[in-house]
Amino acid sequence: MEEKRTQAEKLAVIAAVAGAVILIIGIVLFVWHEKFSLQHIIKSDKVGQLGDFIGGIVGSFWALAGVLLFYAALKSQQKQLKTQIEELHEQKKELALSREEFQTTRISNIIFKQIERIDNTIKELKFEKIRQGMAGQFGIYHLSESLLQKRIYFNNQEDETQKQMTLINLNDFVVENEKNIIKVYSIIYDSTVVIAKIVESGKLAEKTKRQLKEVFSNNIASETYDLLSNACAALDICINASFFKPNKIIRLKSIRDRICLNEIENWRDIERV
Repeated sequence: MEEKRTQAEKLAVIAAVAGAVILIIGIVLFVWHEKFSLQHIIKSDKVGQLGDFIGGIVGSFWALAGVLLFYAALKSQQKQLKTQIEELHEQKKELALSREEFQTTRISNIIFKQIERIDNTIKELKFEKIRQGMAGQFGIYHLSESLLQKRIYFNNQEDETQKQMTLINLNDFVVENEKNIIKVYSIIYDSTVVIAKIVESGKLAEKTKRQLKEVFSNNIASETYDLLSNACAALDICINASFFKPNKIIRLKSIRDRICLNEIENWRDIERV
């Protein structure tokens, strides 16, 4: 389907047709008035007047038509240029989206590999002081629950002897599982740092960054986070109770200082940022 003519093109056609009509009428009138014939001698002055007529009137119409056509061509080029610019912008947007999709897919793959690494590490852990030396995620859950229940019992207990016994139990639970607790924290913290650097280094929208962080955080069992939180709380109770000897306090502090939950907790709270 041909494009509709512009107003300038329509005027150019009218001017060209008007010039042609005037030219024909002028020639007809000239021939009729001068009784022009091939047998007569051509009068150069009369022909010159006809030429002046054509150049002055008809030429003006055709010159106007040329100007209008030139203007229409410029407008058409401007329109084409605008369309090309818009198409270029759309291509840039599509390219940016493709690049973001590629980066998102790549980072997602890294996240799931890190999660698999965490799961494989946790499966190998065997915890002490709980039933039958439970292992893996099941052991994490029971150790975390044991620490939580003992903390609640300690806070609600008024008998000093019972509180001291509870402190000893809390200490034993943490100290005998120290290596595993530190290993759980280290693997999660290291993976968190790796994912954080990769996500922040990518040219991604803030919403996409939050979603990727949520994918990582939400695929780690809540019991794993709870174990670290309850272990830190148990250590704080033992350190602040003024019950253990200084060398024991130093040992407990050294464990506590190796578990910094701020970075991990920031990731867990990412949905509220």
